[in-house]
Amino acid sequence: MPTVNNYKRNLILIFVMSFLAIIIINLSPIVYVAPMFILAFSFVGGFLEPHKGWQLALLQITLIIGAYWLNDIFKIITPANKEAAFFATHTSPLATLSASFMGALIKKM
Repeated sequence: MPTVNNYKRNLILIFVMSFLAIIIINLSPIVYVAPMFILAFSFVGGFLEPHKGWQLALLQITLIIGAYWLNDIFKIITPANKEAAFFATHTSPLATLSASFMGALIKKM
């Protein structure tokens, strides 16, 4: 059973990985790079927190999509490929949930 300190550590880790995913989404010129990193980050999140990993996955989805739209409004980072960034951001919920589930499943085995 995870302790509160582990959950806090994993929560901070999700914020860091989401921030990295946002940077990668905006800087990658092709569409295949960002989903690969999102899958890896989500797998790690699910593996580290197999019982409450779905909460962290939903937080990661919210952070990625929210940051995309905030970036679209305020133009903080100029995407290398706007269509690829849009696609990677809006397909990230499926990748995040499935990879988090697989990480949790492997950890429970």
